[in-house]
Amino acid sequence: MTTDWFEHFLPQVRDFIPSDAGLPASLCLSSEGKLRVMYSPFEYVNPDAKVVLVGITPGLQQANNALVAARDAVRSGISSAAALRIAKATASFSGPMRSNLIRCLDAIGLQDRLQIASCQALFGEHAGVVNYTSVLRFPVFFDGVNYNRQIPIRRSPYLQRWVSSEFAQEVITLRDALWIPLGEQPADVLGEFVRGGQLRASQVLSGVPHPSGANAERVACFCGSKAIEAASAKTDARKLIADRDRLRVQVASAF
Repeated sequence: MTTDWFEHFLPQVRDFIPSDAGLPASLCLSSEGKLRVMYSPFEYVNPDAKVVLVGITPGLQQANNALVAARDAVRSGISSAAALRIAKATASFSGPMRSNLIRCLDAIGLQDRLQIASCQALFGEHAGVVNYTSVLRFPVFFDGVNYNRQIPIRRSPYLQRWVSSEFAQEVITLRDALWIPLGEQPADVLGEFVRGGQLRASQVLSGVPHPSGANAERVACFCGSKAIEAASAKTDARKLIADRDRLRVQVASAF
């Protein structure tokens, strides 16, 4: 793991003050058109991970949380490498989405395969078996708001370059792990790595809905807490349940 980015932005990290208005311009890595990539300390990769949880990109809440955790760690006098580990563990999938993610992972039986009581432990005492990441490792914003497929990654050479320069290195490092994309875009990106031969199809567990609050109904149907008959017309509950059952079989034969 390199700490080059972290060392470069260390003065800004040490003095960081979170704001709901966005990250300071001094943390900008690059921009193109309405897209802007910002620095937040998400570069730690757990080389011993058996499971990789893959989102789209950290949002503002997660970026703020990572920067605050890193700031406090640096001020306490610990090393940059340790600060990066703390920031990643603290901020990854933080906020309301974490509880939704845990529910989805438990619904496919991952906790049984890992021999833990619940996937909640992946954010605590069993964090050593998981790597948290995103196909766009650093926070991406579109016209000042969280990036959320306004321009699909596959249609943006700019975003594809970020996937190739950052995320691809994680695929190489963890090429024997089990990869769980959260939502369609991470699944599409991982599909490209399967087609390119860097990962096997059996390693990629596509079909888990993204755990954001906006996906609450899809998460509820996937986890079985909302009946098919009660789902709204915009939610394909039968497909979600079929995906869940397929993933249970795939998880059972993993590792």
